[in-house]
Amino acid sequence: MDLDHPDEASYSYLLSKEGKHDWQIRQALDAVKLYQQFSPTKEKDIEESDHVDPIEIMIKKLRVRHYARSTVKSYSSWGGKYHAFCSLRKIKPQLDSSFTAYLSYLALKKNVAASTQNQAFNAILFLFRNVWDREPDGIDAVRRIFQFQCLQLLSANTLKLALN
Repeated sequence: MDLDHPDEASYSYLLSKEGKHDWQIRQALDAVKLYQQFSPTKEKDIEESDHVDPIEIMIKKLRVRHYARSTVKSYSSWGGKYHAFCSLRKIKPQLDSSFTAYLSYLALKKNVAASTQNQAFNAILFLFRNVWDREPDGIDAVRRIFQFQCLQLLSANTLKLALN
């Protein structure tokens, strides 16, 4: 058997040492090859990130996780809007500053509802975590801002007027 990766030799040795049959070892090695083929390493992701549409990757990863069609449609729409926002301003979408700038733009310039901001937040967060394999910095601060904005929908005076 022609081994493409040096890890496969040690893996097959460990399996044979555990008493696995030849057919089981071949099956395990084939499964590892398929996994490596369809789940590229982070280095390949970084190299190919300029050439592959991240929204398409996001759609595939959402479908693999069996997200609802409406969620896939919504997340891909928010991902496309986020990319358009970044390309218009000539900023890289993988930067944490572009993430917070877009959410601020939605809240302050577009005046979108808190639930809509939350949906955009989750879509872009999925893009960061599952497509680019990174956690954006300051994410807890952004969540606190959203919670704070949601809690201040009605002031005390407005609430008194509405109840009277």
